[in-house]
Amino acid sequence: MIRTFFKISVKCVFVLILIFLGACSDINNIDNNSNYKFQRKYIPNNLITIKGIEFYIEDSIPFINNLGFEILQEIYSYIDFRGVFKQGDENLKEKFLDKFYNLLLENSSLYVREGMLLPSRIDGYLYLSEIIQDFNPLLYEYYFLDFNGDGTPELAILAERSLFVIQYISYEDKFVLWFYIPPSYTTFIGTKKLSVGGGVFPIYYSFIELDIYGNENIKIEVYINEIISKNGDLETMYFLTLPKGIYLESIYIKELLEQSINIEFTDNIYFRVTREQFDKIMSDFYYSRFTAYQELERLRFSFKELFN
Repeated sequence: MIRTFFKISVKCVFVLILIFLGACSDINNIDNNSNYKFQRKYIPNNLITIKGIEFYIEDSIPFINNLGFEILQEIYSYIDFRGVFKQGDENLKEKFLDKFYNLLLENSSLYVREGMLLPSRIDGYLYLSEIIQDFNPLLYEYYFLDFNGDGTPELAILAERSLFVIQYISYEDKFVLWFYIPPSYTTFIGTKKLSVGGGVFPIYYSFIELDIYGNENIKIEVYINEIISKNGDLETMYFLTLPKGIYLESIYIKELLEQSINIEFTDNIYFRVTREQFDKIMSDFYYSRFTAYQELERLRFSFKELFN
């Protein structure tokens, strides 16, 4: 996994502490057995218990403090939520279109790595008709974009609400299933960038930045839930995770962990934030989701439109 390295700059008081605690730690390896002594607040996954027909929070769930939010906000500032759909090298467009055209019409095989098509665990070659049920290329819609950021265009097939992104590796004359999205709330919002999730309360969203091989590079998650508080008021809670795939200095990890929330059935490090704080950090993400849907409508083609 390609890691993003950076140093967080906060108030100068931390400089003195940093002298004593200046080592670096990987946030992906933090667990309850770490050297840091902290007490994570535990809350159940649905945040509520049922009493009669009303829903209540059992205990007050604290917000991240101002200093913790400053650190969290600066961490998030290094994540580029803005999505741009790159086109790839224009000089290769005709050559690659011809290759993909033949792939579709001849029902050729392509390489599928293990675990790509669940529950299939194969690591080898499959024909398109083995991947897409009742295969008929004339019925599908297509995108022809540089999804993986390697400078060459990939062909994405939208079939039965699933998206199959196929890469052509010219120096091997080989096709590879680079990425697969089953029917879900998952969509590309730009080259190498995914938005995952949605629905009604409780709401989970993820932003994932992929590497050139289709593996997760950076990942953050959002959790929103709506409940009725003990005094009868409707309350919406907002949670953000500490991004995965980023290195931080240990002092900053310690400061954040002391305010973290543990939500059942997840391995994420969550922080409760206000609606205003949530909007400050996530506004670019939601704007990217909105514009991506419009852009994908414009960039979608039928078989005849794409291959003329």
